[in-house]
Amino acid sequence: MFLKGKTAIITGSTSGIGLEYAKVFAAEGASVVINGFGDAAAIETERAKLEAASGTKALYDAADMTKPEEIAAMVKRCHEE
Repeated sequence: MFLKGKTAIITGSTSGIGLEYAKVFAAEGASVVINGFGDAAAIETERAKLEAASGTKALYDAADMTKPEEIAAMVKRCHEE
């Protein structure tokens, strides 16, 4: 697994192309943080699939990318979990 031990934050990744990128990173062993908006149950389903695919953590964070303080909190959370 090429990315084992690494963490990727992928914004706009609760669906579409962003989610596909998250799947690729997870398949290569990276912990992933997905970010975006959408149906909470659908996001949780995708998060759990990513965690299973990577064998490591997959987190969801709803940080608004127009708010620097939310972005900073998301990055900090990555380091703590």
